[in-house]
Amino acid sequence: MPIIFPPQPGPGPGPSGQFTIGDSAGEVILKLENRTTDLARAYQWFAEGILEITSDGELREEFDQLEVLGPMFILTPGVRELPFSNFVNSPDYNDGTLNMRIWTDPPMNTTSLRLRFISYQEGDNYSNNRGRPTAWYRFADLVGFDMIPDTGYAVQMRYQRQYPFSDPIESTPWILPLDWFDVAVLIAVQRGFIELNEYEKSEAVYKLLHGDPKDPTRIGLINRRKKRFQREAWRQETGLRPWVGTYSRGATK
Repeated sequence: MPIIFPPQPGPGPGPSGQFTIGDSAGEVILKLENRTTDLARAYQWFAEGILEITSDGELREEFDQLEVLGPMFILTPGVRELPFSNFVNSPDYNDGTLNMRIWTDPPMNTTSLRLRFISYQEGDNYSNNRGRPTAWYRFADLVGFDMIPDTGYAVQMRYQRQYPFSDPIESTPWILPLDWFDVAVLIAVQRGFIELNEYEKSEAVYKLLHGDPKDPTRIGLINRRKKRFQREAWRQETGLRPWVGTYSRGATK
């Protein structure tokens, strides 16, 4: 029986008729050869599959559906470090910071620049300087700035949030591109076979997803899906270079 892909989901969780994790359970159980009827475990396997692909740093650029802007936060003059939660929307979990920008003309806030990312060790070299911050760093659960802000500058973070799961988990909508649906299903199936002690079948599914190390030509479904960057970049202009060959025929050295 072929996979029936979900309809393109609309924005936000829970609208009537939107495809959810609960709708995927039948496909997972079918591919497990109907060895189980435990829908709750099928929901969990599918959610774990979603987390596996969306939390992989090498696949980050594939999922712009998870890229969001944090709140515009006004820095406190004289305060160098602030809780990280100030820059992330509640209840998001930040899976990876993309960049941080600062508005240079408070309080109008019409012009912004990207802040350079540095280590906290580098920031500690200039811990007493005050002015408009030009860099930021992360330490524990804090965000620090260099220089120490001398007025209420507005800053905003771009980040990739962790996939937003609903409660109960089976009501979570599918918001990723449709060509990743079969990958999430197969990751769930792989986990299911492990729990059923079907290790050879689990290994076969793993090779289908990640490729066969004994056969470099079989790269696996996940690498074949890594294509958003290529789709967006193929129209870029390519510079032409003059080609100079060897001496012309008959020339003497």
